[in-house]
Parts: sequence; structure tokens; C-alpha cells
Amino acid sequence: MDRPIFSIIVPVYKVEKYLGTCLNSITRQTFTNYEVILVDDGSPDDCPKICEEFKKHETRCKVIHQKNKGLSGARNAGLKIARGKYIYFLDSDDTISDDLLINLYKTFETYKVDIVGFDATVFEQGKTYSLSTGVFTGRNEKGIDIAKKKTPLSTVPLYSYRKSFLYKHDLFFLENIYYEDVLFTAQVFLKNPEIYYLGKTYYFYNKREESITTSHVKSKNYKDIVNICKHLIGDGVKGEKCAEDAYKNIIRSYILLSEEIYRKMNNIDKFECRFIRNSLIKLIKDNKGDLGLINYIIVSFLNTFYMIRNVRRKLHGNS
Repeated sequence: MDRPIFSIIVPVYKVEKYLGTCLNSITRQTFTNYEVILVDDGSPDDCPKICEEFKKHETRCKVIHQKNKGLSGARNAGLKIARGKYIYFLDSDDTISDDLLINLYKTFETYKVDIVGFDATVFEQGKTYSLSTGVFTGRNEKGIDIAKKKTPLSTVPLYSYRKSFLYKHDLFFLENIYYEDVLFTAQVFLKNPEIYYLGKTYYFYNKREESITTSHVKSKNYKDIVNICKHLIGDGVKGEKCAEDAYKNIIRSYILLSEEIYRKMNNIDKFECRFIRNSLIKLIKDNKGDLGLINYIIVSFLNTFYMIRNVRRKLHGNS
């Protein structure tokens, strides 16, 4: 069997109401040279059966059944066996437009980039809004140049990746954490890939009430985002000033994200996490040389900078 151009990796867990619609959006693709890797992550509902039924009728499909390892573990399992030249991670409760793959293919082949980004329409509790990965379209950009100006959007299904780039830099998802996309995207962009933004909507994001990002924030959410910050600080970036500026900007954004998550917790969880919060602040202060004066000042006056960020977000129309 010839090597497929795309490997579409779909983690599957407790989505029996949505999985059929997701899979139908794959089979409607006008570009047909792809494989589908369904990773049943120990789903306790009818998802394993749906996966096997799909495989019977779809020769391009592979199914992995594994004990529950979370979203990161499921994506990694698919990535390890993927044969495609390009990788696409699709969440199993969302859908893609019929012409996504053909436009990704044309862009990869024309511009010889490592990553192609695009936009989404988000459906959340009766509301609809747009989610955009990039600002500039119609030209190649470097990941570090992008991250220096603005923290990259961390929604992994809004990007497609050249597999050789991911393998070259050993880029996999850290397992057993929430917000795995946040860490993965930062690590990817700091490897300075060539990126092209399409600036069109090809993804339809069903933001469910029970999803991690919309559920009640608990101490694990906060501990994981702090661990992501510490992981990135441990990796560090040494080299050109542009790379260091991108690194400091990402750290700064994630410091404020950690504070946002902390403030959404109830008082009991906040009390449990107070030592972790203080340890992050101390770590940033102790690494002022690598992380920069601005990050040092932010954690020294965290309440003030958090309020400033909220005011700026409201002025720009963000919730």
C-alpha cells in the first residue's frame, strides 16, 4: 500500500453522540489520499464499537484500543504509527470542512512549510464565534518571529504538521496533564518552524459543557499549568535574541494564564495550591537572567498586572 499523504489522528473517549458526525466529515474530504487512525482511549461507552464498524467500511482506517491514557497518550499512540507525510489531529467531537485536506495539501506543497494554520467556528452554549490562528496570511513566517509578537494559539486541531519536523525535534505530547496543547504548541513554535496561515475557516469546534476547558476549575488544572511553566523554564532557550524574546513572551503569557486559572478556583483549592503558586513566583524571580526583567516585575506585582491584562482584554472585546 502506498504511503498516505495525510495521517488523521482521532483520539476517542466518551463521545458516542458526536463520533459519527466527526467521522462523516472525514469521509466527505475531496482529497482522498489519507489514513485515519482512531485511538479508542479506553472509552466505556459504544465508541469502541463505532470505531470497529467504521473500520469495516473504511479501508483507510486503523483502530487502536488502549487503556485510558488521556488525550496526550491517545495522540502520541496515533503519532507513533502514523505513515502520512503530514499529520492532522482531529478532536472526535468536532468536524472539518470538506475541502480542508485539499487546501492543506496545496499549501504544504506550494510553500514548503512545516505547519499550516487555519481558522475555526466555535459553537458554545448557543453562541457562535470565530477562532483565528494567525494574523498574517499569504506569506511564510517563522515560529519564533510569531511567538515574539504574540503567544501562538494553542488549539492543536487548528494546525497541520509535517511529520518529519515533529520527529526531527522529538515533539510529542506530555502525558497525564491538562492543557497539553499549551505546552505542545510552545515547544513546537520555539523550534522555529516555517508556518503558513490560510486565514479561512475549515474547523468546527463543538465546545461542550463537560469539556476540560469549560468544567469547574480544580486544583489539578492549576497544578498542571504551573508544571507546564516549570517544564518550559527548565527547557530554557539560549541563542539569538529573537528566540529569547519569543521564549520570554510565551512564559509571560503562561504566568498570567496560571494566575487566571488560580483565581477561578474555589477557596479550598486555592488554599491547597498556595505553596505551588509561591514556588512558581520564586522560580521566576530566581531565573531573572533567563526569563527577563519584565517577567520578574510581573510576578512581583502579579495582582496589578493581572488586572491590567483583564482591562486590555475587555477593551479588545475578549471575554
